[in-house]
Amino acid sequence: STSVLSQGRGSGGQGGMTNFTGTVKGKIVDAETDVPVEYANIVFYSLRDSSMVTGGITSEDGTFSISKVPAGKYYAEAKFIGYNTTKVEVFSVNPRNPNVNIGDIVLKPASENLEAVTVTGQKQMLTHNLDKKAYNVGSDINAEGGSALEIMETIPSVEVDMDGNVSLRGSQNVTILVDGRPSTYSSIDEIPANIIETVEVITNPSARYDPDGLSGIINIVLKKRRDPGYHGMVMLNAGTGDKYMSTVNFNYREKKFNFFTNLSYRQFRMSGETISDRKMTNGDDELMSLLQQNQDFRRGGDFISARGGVDYFISDASTLTFSGGYNSRDFVRWDVTQTATETYLPSTSNDLYYREDDGDSGFSSYNMALNYTLNGNENGRKLTADVFFNRWDGLFKSDLNQWWDNNSNPEIFEQSIDNFATSILTFQTDLIHPIGNGGRLETGLKGMIRTQDSDFTFYSVIANNFIEDNNKSNWFIYDEQQYSAYAIYSNTFADGKFSYQGGVRVEQAFTKADQRATNEEPIDRDFLNWFPSAHIRWNITEKNSAQIAYSKRVSRPSTRLLNPFVNYSDPLNRSAGNPWLNPEFTNSFEISYSHTLPKTRLSASTYYRNTTNIISRYVEIETDESEGYDYAMSTFRNIDESESLGVEGVITQTITPWWKINASANYNSIKLYADYLDEESSEGDSWTTRANSTFNIGKNVELQLTGNYRSPSLSVGGSMRFWQSGGGQGRTEEMYWLDMGMRINVLNKKGTITLRVSDILNTMKYEALTWGPSFTSNIERIRESRIIWVGFSYRINEYRNRKERRPEDIDMDFE
Repeated sequence: STSVLSQGRGSGGQGGMTNFTGTVKGKIVDAETDVPVEYANIVFYSLRDSSMVTGGITSEDGTFSISKVPAGKYYAEAKFIGYNTTKVEVFSVNPRNPNVNIGDIVLKPASENLEAVTVTGQKQMLTHNLDKKAYNVGSDINAEGGSALEIMETIPSVEVDMDGNVSLRGSQNVTILVDGRPSTYSSIDEIPANIIETVEVITNPSARYDPDGLSGIINIVLKKRRDPGYHGMVMLNAGTGDKYMSTVNFNYREKKFNFFTNLSYRQFRMSGETISDRKMTNGDDELMSLLQQNQDFRRGGDFISARGGVDYFISDASTLTFSGGYNSRDFVRWDVTQTATETYLPSTSNDLYYREDDGDSGFSSYNMALNYTLNGNENGRKLTADVFFNRWDGLFKSDLNQWWDNNSNPEIFEQSIDNFATSILTFQTDLIHPIGNGGRLETGLKGMIRTQDSDFTFYSVIANNFIEDNNKSNWFIYDEQQYSAYAIYSNTFADGKFSYQGGVRVEQAFTKADQRATNEEPIDRDFLNWFPSAHIRWNITEKNSAQIAYSKRVSRPSTRLLNPFVNYSDPLNRSAGNPWLNPEFTNSFEISYSHTLPKTRLSASTYYRNTTNIISRYVEIETDESEGYDYAMSTFRNIDESESLGVEGVITQTITPWWKINASANYNSIKLYADYLDEESSEGDSWTTRANSTFNIGKNVELQLTGNYRSPSLSVGGSMRFWQSGGGQGRTEEMYWLDMGMRINVLNKKGTITLRVSDILNTMKYEALTWGPSFTSNIERIRESRIIWVGFSYRINEYRNRKERRPEDIDMDFE
C-alpha cells in the first residue's frame, strides 16, 4: 500500500508537527561570579536556515522560560551588554521532549584581560541591569575592616558626610535596604563590611519597589552561601583610637537544609571638635551681637549583631526560609561646649559659660522573617510570600551641667530621659508569570503597619531633687499603615535588541500623629497615590547600549520632623517639628549610555528631577522674653518645588595587567522655588569626583589608593540642629581626602592580612555657612581622622572564592 501526506512545514522545520509547541528553559549566569544575569537576552534560531524563531529575557534570578516554541531543531544565543555572546549548541523540541532545559548558560565579560583578573581573584566591579547597577565590593581594600559606611564611600553616585549621613547624587533623601528590606540596624555603620556581597544602586526603581526615597534606593546585599558542606570565615580588625571589630560567618548545607549565621562585635571610639559663630545685625547692617561656641566631643559605642536562619528545600520547586536577627548597641556621648556671647546694641555686655552634656543610650532590636518561594512548572513562573516583623526598644539618657567662667561649680543641672520603641509588621506576596512570546508579568501586594512611641521626660535638678518639667517633657506616638499593589510588564523586541518594562504601583497610606503631652486632638491623615515607572534599553551592539528610565518617588516626613515638641537641650539653638508636613514627590528622568572595550568600561548618565512639596528646614531668630536672650529656632516647612539637572560618568580602565583605575564624577545643578529664599539661597551647582587606583604587586599583594573631592554646594533639605546644613538657607564648603589600603594573601590564599589608612593627608573637615534675615552663622567640624586599621581574615573551605556548583554536580534534590 502507498500513502501520500501533504502538509505545511513547522517553523522549526519538522514536518508533521505543525501544531505542536514546547517549552525551553534555562539560566544565564556571570562566568566570573556565578551571579545570575538579570534581563539578559536569549534568542532561538532555526538550525535549518538560521532564522530567528523566538526569544525572551531572564528574570531577577537569571532564569528564562520560553513557551510555545514550535517543534524543530535550534541553536540559541545569549547576549547582554558588557559580555561576549554565548552560543548554545543544538537542541530539539518534539513530542518526546516537550520541556527542554538547556541548563546554565555562562556569559564571559567582554574583556581581553581575563587572565589578569583571575590572578588577582577580583570579580567584575560593576554589572548593569535594566533598572539598577550592582557593585561588587569584595575587591575593595579600603572597605576591609570597616563598616557599611566605608563601603558607601567607595560607590559611585554615593556620598557620606562626617555625621554618617548617606546621600545619592547629592540628595540625602535616599532609601537604604538590606537584602531588599528596610534595615533592622539603627545605623548602617553597625553592618561589618566583610559580610556585604554587593551594593545595588537604583536611581530609578521600578514599581516593584516601595516608592520611598526621592533620589532612589541603595540595597545592601549580604553574603549567604548554599554550597553543600560547611563554609566559614573569621575576621579580626583593630584600629587606632581604641577601635576593634570581629566577625564570624558560618554556613552548613546537608541535603534539604541549609543553615547560615553571622556574629559580629564592634567597639567604636571617636573624638572631635566643633567651632561655630553667629552674628546678628539690625536693619542698617550694624552688628548687634556675636555668639561663639567651641565644642569638644567624644563618642563611643559597643555593637553586637547576630543573624541566622535555615533554608528548607521542600522540593525542587519550593523553598521555605526562616531567619532572624538581634542587634544591641550601647552608646556614650560626652560634649563640653564653651559659649561666649557679646552684645553691642543697644548696650555692651559679654558672658562666658560652659555646658557639659553626658549621654548614654541602650538600644536593642530583634527581627524575624518567614519567606516562601515556589517556582512554577515553567521556569519563568515564580511565587513568593513573605512575613517580616521588627521591633526596636531603647533608652537615651542625658545629663546637662552648666557653669559660668568665674564659678567652677555647676549652677544649672538638668536631666532628660527618652524611652522609645518602634514595631513594624510587613507582609507581601509577589508573582512572576511568563506571558506570550518572551513576555513577563510581575504583580504583587504589600501591607505595612508601623507604630513609633517616644516618651521624653525632662527634669530640672534643684537642691539635689529631680523635678519634672511638664513644659519641656513630651510624649509622641505616630502610627502609620500602608497598603499597595503593583503590576509590571516586560519583554523584548527587534530580535532582542530592545528590552523594556513598564509598571505602576498604587498605594493607600493612613497616618495618625498623637501629641499626648499637650492633650491635643490626634491628627489623622490619609494619602492615595500612584507611582508609575518605565525603562527601555537598546543593545546597540554587544559592546554598546543606551537606556531611558522614568519613575515617580515619594519622601514621607519622619517622626522627628513631625513631632511639634520644642527641643530645649541647647537653649540657644532650639528646634521643633511640624505635624502638618506633606510628603515630597519627585518625577525622575534619566538617559544613560554604556560602552565596553577590552580594557575600558564606560557609562554616562544625564538625569533630571522635579520635586514638589520640598521639606526644608527654616531658621528664625527669636527672643526669650523671660530670659532676655535671643535664640535660633529651627522648624520645617514645605516649599514649592525644585529642579535638579545632573550628569554622571563612571569609567574602569585597565592600564596594564597589574594596574587598574576606577573613576567617577557627578555634576548637579539645582534650583529652588520658595518665597522666603533669596537668589543666593535658591540656586547653585556642585560636583563630586572619586578615583580608585589598584596595583597588583606580584600574585599575593595588592595596593589601593582612593581619592575623593566634593565641591561647595547649596544646602537643601532639613536638619534638626542649627549648626548643621542649611535647608536652602546656606551652603557647605568643599571637602577632599585620600585613603590607602594594602592586602596580602597568606596561608595558600586561605588567609588575608590587610592594612588600611583613612584620610592619610588629614584634610577631611566639614564647613558650612547658614544665613537668614538679620543673621549669618558659620560652622567648622573636625573629627578624628587618619585612622590606621590592621586586619586578618581566614576562610574555611574557600568561603569567599568558591563558586556555586550546578545541580547536576551534587547529590541533592534542590540547588
